[in-house]
Amino acid sequence: MGTERVGNRIFVTIPRRRYGIPSTLNYIEYDGPGRILVGRLWMVDTGRLELPVRQRQLRTPAIVIYDLNTNKRILRYELKSSDLPAENTPTGLASITVDITNDCADAYAYLPDLTTFGMVVYSLKENDSWRHQHNYYSFNPIAGNLFIANERFQWSDGVFSVTLLPGSEGCKSAYFHPLIGTHEFSVSHLRVKEQNYQRRETLSFTIFCSK
Repeated sequence: MGTERVGNRIFVTIPRRRYGIPSTLNYIEYDGPGRILVGRLWMVDTGRLELPVRQRQLRTPAIVIYDLNTNKRILRYELKSSDLPAENTPTGLASITVDITNDCADAYAYLPDLTTFGMVVYSLKENDSWRHQHNYYSFNPIAGNLFIANERFQWSDGVFSVTLLPGSEGCKSAYFHPLIGTHEFSVSHLRVKEQNYQRRETLSFTIFCSK
């Protein structure tokens, strides 16, 4: 589902969506050049076993941080009920984006929710999380009719991941798009970090481009 290179290791995540997958988080040794900026690995644990016949929610979804210098877990933060509006929300927590500006202790994590269409934000400094809602996180129903390998079907996935790009005066822009959609959107990371998000701030979201 995802890969990340840190130092001399390539981390690979494999969702346990069928029998025979022994582990979700794995790594491969890599001899090429690399560097470790902070030495921490962030991940989202959905707590869900997504087997085809019987899906089970084994524990509350959580953000987990490992110290790669010691290979020890240093934090497990379970998401609040207000972060998870529906029973199937954990199935939509497919990725995590970490936002560090100057202080590693003041990091933020962004977890897009592709199933119930929102984004969970976590502050390491405050050890707290909150949820943002916006129509741009949702899929475009006009783009949901697919024809692949001679099969016609409908799909409704929202945002899988968020990308951060630097801007002026230390400000970053967060870019994202629903899997089922034709537009790329952006919003300032300063707005995303606001816990007491006001509805007027929805105007901060802009259409970056269309495809």
